[in-house]
Amino acid sequence: MPSPVPTPQPALPNHVLVKVGSSGELYQEYAITSSGLERIDKSITLSTPFTVGPPTMASAHGVLFALDLGLPQVDRFISDPVNGSFSLGGSNTALQTGVGAFSIDPSGSYLYVDEAHDDFPGNYEANLNAFHIDAEGKLTQAPGAPFIYFGGPASGFDCCAGLGSPLVFTPDGTKAYAVVVQGCPCHGSIPSFWTVQPFLRDPQTGAIAKSTLQEAPPTSEYFIGGVAVARNGKYAVFATIDGLNVYSIDPSTGSLTQVAMPSPVPPADRDHLYLEITATRDGKFVYLDQAGSGLIFGFHVEADGSLTPVPGSPYNLGPVEHILLTSSDEYLFVTGVTGGLFAFQRDHHTGALVLLGSAPVDPVFAIVNLN
Repeated sequence: MPSPVPTPQPALPNHVLVKVGSSGELYQEYAITSSGLERIDKSITLSTPFTVGPPTMASAHGVLFALDLGLPQVDRFISDPVNGSFSLGGSNTALQTGVGAFSIDPSGSYLYVDEAHDDFPGNYEANLNAFHIDAEGKLTQAPGAPFIYFGGPASGFDCCAGLGSPLVFTPDGTKAYAVVVQGCPCHGSIPSFWTVQPFLRDPQTGAIAKSTLQEAPPTSEYFIGGVAVARNGKYAVFATIDGLNVYSIDPSTGSLTQVAMPSPVPPADRDHLYLEITATRDGKFVYLDQAGSGLIFGFHVEADGSLTPVPGSPYNLGPVEHILLTSSDEYLFVTGVTGGLFAFQRDHHTGALVLLGSAPVDPVFAIVNLN
């Protein structure tokens, strides 16, 4: 008789999971406690070899979803935040090939998985597979999924496209934004450009589609690492080689229009590109890392979209890789390129960062909140 599936327990707001190990198969839990940054004793090992690109794990309501690359499938794990342990959450969910970024909507009700592959010669397809998350963390494919956003059967496309970042959503969940990388790296050539693409979404059914209302989404010939939604869905903020850009979001269509303001960070070069960007839940503050320079920038987003540096910004840490705000917005986690996990406490009023603690972690391939 099969063992009963454990009931997910709401994770504590300042617990994170980092993906480490020689090939990204080991997961370790860390938490902010009264003593500072502490590692929770128990860890898990999954058959999830390291993959280049966005994080292929996500979490909602105490359930961890992680890519098992070998099949491929979504492995589902139930978190016990008190004991710091995980248990397998029953049967797993099969995926198509070419799996990329995992994303979860603001309500924690839907998991989106980027999939990109050749259907047959001359018909490349990129889609967003969508799964409803029930109270026990079980996944059920949404009606109509997967939702194609590039190419598809009989399209004639033989060039590649895929998400270069997870989706970020407006607070109401009706609009989403992600970096789409279009080119042909899998067919022998380098990507041709990076685009910040708007998507429109039905929060009730989970259906999602690339917006056709945005005739010319913001595009760059150089790397764009991610997008942040600021000021409760009023602005989209992202960095290119030319600096930090602010675009207003049309409240009806989700289309993007650039706000004509000078960048608060200087233009970069290929060795010092701006990588990840993250925003507080209300979108009043954004944080950006420049890995090649070892800098973390923090900005307050003003009502008109202008960006004011927080006190002490930029912060110099040495080579950095990933940044993540905890779900409480009280702390910012930063990982080093060669190892190390750093926790900063945020001042809610000014956005300033103060180093709280660090841990000697192996190189980190991904980091995710556990609630």
